[in-house]
Amino acid sequence: MTAQRIFWLGSHKVLNTTELPLLRAMGYEVFNPPYLSDVFDQSIHREPDLNQPTTLPREIFAELMAFNFFYAAFTPRITEIVNAFFDAVVVTISEHWLKSMLDSYEGRIIYRTYGQHFVLSEVLCQMGLWPKIVERDDFAIVPFAAESIENEQQWFRDRCTEIVPYQIPDEVFAHSRQWGRSAHLREEIATSIPNIENPYYAHAYSAFAAEFPHRVFRIYGPQRSIPADGRIVGALSRHTFLDRLATAKGYFYNYRDRVCYLPPIEFMEIGGPVLFRPGSLLARFFDDQAPGQCADRLEAELKMRRLLDGDRAFVDDVLAAQEPVRRRYDRAHVVPRFREAFSRLLSPEGPAEPACETTARAPSRQAAAAAGADTARLLESLDARTPRVFILLHVDGLFGYVNGRAYAFEGIPRVVDLMVRALCDEGDAHVCVTATRASQPVVQDFFADAIAAGRLSILALETEDAPQEADMMLARLALVEAINADLRATDRLIVPHYYLFPEALLATCETIIYLPDYFPHLMPDQVFDVSADKDRENLRIGQAIAKRSRAILTNSQFTRGYLPDAGFLSRQEDDKVVVAPLPLMGKQRVGDVTPMGREMLRESLGGRPFLFYPTANRPNKQFRFLLQVFERMRAHRPDLTLVLTGSLHSVPGVHEFAVELGVLSHITFLSRIDESAMRYLYERARALILTSTLEGNFPPQVLEAMEYGAPVVATRLPTIVEICGKDSDKLLLCAPLDIEDFVAKLEFAISQRDEVLRRQRALHAILARRNSLGQFRESLLGALGLAHA
Repeated sequence: MTAQRIFWLGSHKVLNTTELPLLRAMGYEVFNPPYLSDVFDQSIHREPDLNQPTTLPREIFAELMAFNFFYAAFTPRITEIVNAFFDAVVVTISEHWLKSMLDSYEGRIIYRTYGQHFVLSEVLCQMGLWPKIVERDDFAIVPFAAESIENEQQWFRDRCTEIVPYQIPDEVFAHSRQWGRSAHLREEIATSIPNIENPYYAHAYSAFAAEFPHRVFRIYGPQRSIPADGRIVGALSRHTFLDRLATAKGYFYNYRDRVCYLPPIEFMEIGGPVLFRPGSLLARFFDDQAPGQCADRLEAELKMRRLLDGDRAFVDDVLAAQEPVRRRYDRAHVVPRFREAFSRLLSPEGPAEPACETTARAPSRQAAAAAGADTARLLESLDARTPRVFILLHVDGLFGYVNGRAYAFEGIPRVVDLMVRALCDEGDAHVCVTATRASQPVVQDFFADAIAAGRLSILALETEDAPQEADMMLARLALVEAINADLRATDRLIVPHYYLFPEALLATCETIIYLPDYFPHLMPDQVFDVSADKDRENLRIGQAIAKRSRAILTNSQFTRGYLPDAGFLSRQEDDKVVVAPLPLMGKQRVGDVTPMGREMLRESLGGRPFLFYPTANRPNKQFRFLLQVFERMRAHRPDLTLVLTGSLHSVPGVHEFAVELGVLSHITFLSRIDESAMRYLYERARALILTSTLEGNFPPQVLEAMEYGAPVVATRLPTIVEICGKDSDKLLLCAPLDIEDFVAKLEFAISQRDEVLRRQRALHAILARRNSLGQFRESLLGALGLAHA
């Protein structure tokens, strides 16, 4: 038995005349509420569906037709009616409409999306809807194109169990292939920017008008008021609008965001050539070499001139390239797919298997996401002999999304990622990672594989939205109390930072602290936090946690040597320190850069050669010296640029120094980039330039550069020599803060790249054995006292 009565929460002119009647034609009774909101939307279908077929009791139908379901919370009475009388709900487009249903309706919800100019999953999280979605068993997201969800977060994509195209309005097909049949095409390039009073479209109009003042344009779309621009046509009847398109010489789509509006598709169906800018969702439907793509204003002007001049060969090339895109919206292509997909979505069992490749792993990931709410029960249910390892990560900003993929941007979570792999890949320990309420979605996405395998769970702080500092502290204390409440002899706690988690002092299980370095001891004249007093406070926290820990995990003998002098332990406690050299981090998370990400990187780099240093700007990184070396290199390589991932403002005076040297305009800043983008940059860099004079471990940038094929030019650091030994000479190592040495070796690295990389490959093979994940695992298990777990 299929769902008989559906609530359709949508009012778009196109959808109410295509998908809504199609559902009815499939045999479903579909209730269509009137749009009673005063929120203006030029796309809204405003005529109430008074004669819609319904078996609802007359008084119920009247109540529903009188209620404003758009941008309004449901009343208790309406909530009762919707739950009592409807088998499923289809929500279209608006996240605000979705919120109303998630807050009130308990049954099956299908959320139909069509692309938008923002990351929808990010907005849903900000609205607090993430837990309401992932904890539901009967919820599906149905986008119209795989390209429209490429940048969405993993949990969102996992709910996309079907990808269903949508069609352009039926009346367009009456004009199919009419373009070019007229004996006279007007000297016009059509484009569309509706409702310029709306801030989004106002920005689009301003950008377009500034770049393209040409009088040849005609700007279509309904307007509430029309600016003083003679090119704006304003609202036309649909028949007149389509007739006008059929006699324009071309269409120009100037949007560059993640959306594809219908006018260019309608122009394709009419048979005319469409030009477009890169970056838009429309551009994503084509390959990079599509003849209709216009990289910049000059190329757009040249291609528009060819259309206006009637260049038949060029027009034919554009038409041939856009045919697969036109077909996506063709009624003959869309209707059978819509019927098949919605028959599955509305069946009593819901969708069986995901119908798109991007969601092949959705069932296990969905279960993993929903398991977040049951962490306490899961931990209690573990066999008493199973070691439970708690890792504190309840700080915002450690993880984030890049093009929809969850990544660790800071050193701490990247090392924790290694710890999780070490503990989950082998052995029988169960890992529990803590998170803030705000960071829970991205932390859960980041560790989704381990969660799905049943090896990891997330324990989130219990706070309200936007908690105050006092609320956060209480939640932190409550979290430690929760860990203490069900204490087992095999429980362990990993504190991955020496001062971020002072509440760890209250934990009663055995603790280890991860302490890769303590630079304030080595550079006492520098301030590493907001003030010297804060540095001293941080030190006291770290010393207290270290003194009560069963072990201190670090990454080098160099750091081990000075920790007693820094006050973290006594010389007699030296055996508490466990040295675990870091292997290459994040390699398992490296994939292909997304098309949008690749376009962003290409634009940022501008095709110029560059030096690369991916690191935060800290006193030990010596950015002032880095800038001096860069200035010297540019003296005889004027096209050379510098790519950084850290802000110059993090250390006082560095930004001003870059301005003084005249190099600021030649620096590209790429903050919070993912592992895939990192590989992309290493592969194309002229060299890694590592100017740091102090590192607590073997610099991960050196391992990454060797893995991805970038020549290494670095300071001769004790932590490099400690690991490489006599093989250190296989790298181009420089005396600390020696400009001449750095410049000479950078020149050698650039001019003799193949030779430098050949020598590095030999060292890379050696380090792959010395800095292996297996050795890191043994050291970590030893520090935890779980070597035989």
